[in-house]
Amino acid sequence: MPRKNTIQDFWNKVDKTSTCWLWTGSPNGDGYGQFVINKEVWKPSRFSYTYHKGPISKGQFVCHTCDTPMCVNPDHLWLGTLQDNHRDMMNKGRHGHGQHPGSLNPSAKLTEQQVLEIRALPGPHWKIAQQYGVSKCTIDEIRARTTWRHI
Repeated sequence: MPRKNTIQDFWNKVDKTSTCWLWTGSPNGDGYGQFVINKEVWKPSRFSYTYHKGPISKGQFVCHTCDTPMCVNPDHLWLGTLQDNHRDMMNKGRHGHGQHPGSLNPSAKLTEQQVLEIRALPGPHWKIAQQYGVSKCTIDEIRARTTWRHI
């Protein structure tokens, strides 16, 4: 069980709404929260699940019924494999293919204007990726027009 100070630090960064309990601490690069316990970085949803429901087996993911990455409400959290999580995403139409193009997609990290800038910029992809806070693979896909094809 975590130390009392750790638990209090966690609750100090949670905003309980009538539905989701939203993590107000810092997010990671994927839009999920991050929480440091004894120099180890945790996702707040994993901490909440462990605190309220028990240990998480190796290979298990904490999934959200509410589809809100910053939610830590234990009633909204369930365990599944990567395959379970992908199946849930597909069943709910959150896979992004044809759903919400470009910056309308909730997962988008770039705007249409930024994509146009990226396509026009000279230089190595890794350097551009660093400049825009995305992966080199994202830059590769934008330049190859495998993503953001609508512009």
